[in-house]
Amino acid sequence: MIQAYLTYKGLLPQKEKVTRNSGAKKAAPSTFNVIPVVPPSPDPNVVESYLNFKHTGPTLEKPLVNWQDTMYSAWNARLIQLLASDFLIYVRENQLLKLMELVGEETREADFDKVIAGIGNVRRLIFSKLKNRRSKLQSSLRTITTLGLTKQADVESTLLLRKQVQAQQARRKERRTLVSDIVYQLHLRASEIIL
Repeated sequence: MIQAYLTYKGLLPQKEKVTRNSGAKKAAPSTFNVIPVVPPSPDPNVVESYLNFKHTGPTLEKPLVNWQDTMYSAWNARLIQLLASDFLIYVRENQLLKLMELVGEETREADFDKVIAGIGNVRRLIFSKLKNRRSKLQSSLRTITTLGLTKQADVESTLLLRKQVQAQQARRKERRTLVSDIVYQLHLRASEIIL
């Protein structure tokens, strides 16, 4: 839910869509780029004014993360606070309360805030998602810089190849994890039978 909210706010990119027929990944129109595009940040003068108590700071109408600074900065901390408050409104407006009821959570409107708080610290989750996004952007930009390639086609092909290798490694890791879980479960059953 939080990822969908941050995507809705334009702070996270849309995920790639997988088509059922071919199994190939298909990007949503104009959202998938091999070369990372740094999202817009607030004007440094506005951030400076905010720090000097001369500006109101980030807004929810056009939320801008200061990607050049850490998520602990005053600007980003205030934005995360605003997003966490707005998230409850987003959940109510999109009638996600009904979704929770379908899943099995019996929730009244009055208990809604407590249920959301019980799911996890929304502010911490938003912080984590944005921090991961910032880290991925910085890593990609460092990679492009260290490649020393000047042609955009060369950069795109190199980054696409790296992304495919990383996806393959992730699938292998997941398979190893599944196999070890299966072996563990079989071991538990065998020990139950013996006892």
